[in-house]
Amino acid sequence: MSRFTVLGGSGFVGKYLIQYLKNNGHEVLAPSRAELNSLPHDLGHVVYAVGLTGDFRQKQVETIDAHVNVLASILYKNTFSSFLYLSSVRLYSGVDSPQPVTEEMALVVKPGLDAVYDLSKLLGESLCLMLDNPSVRVARLSNVYGHGQSKHTFLQMLLNEISEKGTVEIREAPQSAKDYVFVGDVVCALENIALYGQHRIYNVASGVRVMHKQIADYLASQGDAKITFAENGALRRFPEVSVERLVREFGWAPQSFLRSLNDLV
Repeated sequence: MSRFTVLGGSGFVGKYLIQYLKNNGHEVLAPSRAELNSLPHDLGHVVYAVGLTGDFRQKQVETIDAHVNVLASILYKNTFSSFLYLSSVRLYSGVDSPQPVTEEMALVVKPGLDAVYDLSKLLGESLCLMLDNPSVRVARLSNVYGHGQSKHTFLQMLLNEISEKGTVEIREAPQSAKDYVFVGDVVCALENIALYGQHRIYNVASGVRVMHKQIADYLASQGDAKITFAENGALRRFPEVSVERLVREFGWAPQSFLRSLNDLV
């Protein structure tokens, strides 16, 4: 078995990853932010899960620090067998393509409040990929769901409002769509990429977009929840994400979001 160092182990994905790796017999280190200056010499396989998600608009400086500054302090000062930086498929939001977006596509980012997250992730990716080391890789994660997910995500906010009020108004268009991937599938992919990955960048997604209307219809069918959509809500339809690289290398077959939503509810 191998040694792993999970940075950002207190986060949603980090917690699941630590438990998954331990269950598979790996030695796992999970240092806190305060312990980053006293890391052991050999970190083994590093998974960098430090970052912010749904609350990045309120914590812009913290977002840049997590995605870039802390990364640089670790990446260039320590010894490791491999290094896997967790990025996001949000980076494809500016890509206008009729085909599923791949890891090699050029990215388009417009400066602004929402771009703080994207630009900081891009800079973090660049810090990793500029190293002439094939074991330093990037995993672009889709919208990861599962028990314990952040209350700031669209899905959890929706579930919380239904639980508390029985009714919710979605302020985006019914045709808005995202790719959702189960955290249990994600941590399995991360282990495989860290140990055996043949490429520098991987999309970790389901490869299937789910519309807000599909989620609303399903949740309404499970009880008395009343779900409506705001008039003239913004249409946010992210591109379809290609997962062929994971399929070819690891036989990637993530579970269906809508089929597993009942367990989450």
